[in-house]
Amino acid sequence: MLIRRLFPERLEARLLEIADHFMTGLETLRTPRLLALTWAFSLLTWLVEASTYWIVQQAFGFEVSFWVLLLVIASANLVTILPSTPGYFGTFHGMVTVILTAFSVNGEQAGAYAIVMHMVLWLPVTVLGAGFLWQQGMTWRDLGRASQAVESEAAA
Repeated sequence: MLIRRLFPERLEARLLEIADHFMTGLETLRTPRLLALTWAFSLLTWLVEASTYWIVQQAFGFEVSFWVLLLVIASANLVTILPSTPGYFGTFHGMVTVILTAFSVNGEQAGAYAIVMHMVLWLPVTVLGAGFLWQQGMTWRDLGRASQAVESEAAA
């Protein structure tokens, strides 16, 4: 087995579990109908996000093509895999600014746009999540305890 050859024995069980979860997730793509629905909803999601970027762009007085905005979105989402602060503060803004300035947008405008765009994307989800926590009677301390429980279970 490839995992046994490439990784230490202590990681084998965890990596096999991750691979199993990954393969389970791919099972939804077995039928043409589910595959088509997955593609359709993915496309719809990307279009909604791109439209959001475009709408916010209208307030900033610069113009880039929809394709550039798609590049901004893809790059900003990809950069979130890098180690960063919670909420990707910094990495998101840096990538959005770099891409926009590469397409002749003033650096200050690009930076301001990145900050506003991040708030447009981040704040509603965060407030909604906090509202759901409150509705369920949970606190940040409960989340901390749950995180510790998962970490200790994963270590065992």
